Amino acid sequence: MATYPEAVQEPGNSGGNFLGTTPWRIVWHTTEGNTAAGAISTFRRNNSWPHFTVDETTVYQHVDTDVASRALRNPAGGVQTNRWHAVQIELVARAASEKSRALLTNAAALARWIEQTHSIPRTWPAGWPATSPGGCHRDATIWRARGGHYGHCHVPENTHWDPGSLDMFLLMGSDAFPGDFPLPVGDTRLA
Repeated sequence: MATYPEAVQEPGNSGGNFLGTTPWRIVWHTTEGNTAAGAISTFRRNNSWPHFTVDETTVYQHVDTDVASRALRNPAGGVQTNRWHAVQIELVARAASEKSRALLTNAAALARWIEQTHSIPRTWPAGWPATSPGGCHRDATIWRARGGHYGHCHVPENTHWDPGSLDMFLLMGSDAFPGDFPLPVGDTRLA
């Protein structure tokens, strides 16, 4: 079992076993709400459980990271989203808003544990997350072939643009910045 030792256990339904031998990845979401309790209530109602929900003070684990969760759209006949080794984290925040230092610090500690537990590289294969709804980069070839960090905005067959802008120094650690995080085509944040 892969359970984060610092997490409060708030069990949800898994999405079944992972499929195949695709690389491991972390997928970042935002709850688009203000509280973990509100998000957890929505997950329960929609049976759309991520592995984790993170707020400024607490990490809640809903699903063991050795099995799939259910937070991504996965239409029949396409790539596997939830079941290709995607460990999913919901940040209690909004995509269009700045994320607090406390939230990202809490999420960063969780990310380092997931990276170590599942040998996930500290890279963003599809570039940084989109900063607006039109800035998404969903490439099924990258999704199939490369492990690392992805925003919901990078996942094929999905339409959300979360998690929005993230402070990479806080989330990923300054030792991994900036060369490991290519910007999406047309992004000028470092120009």
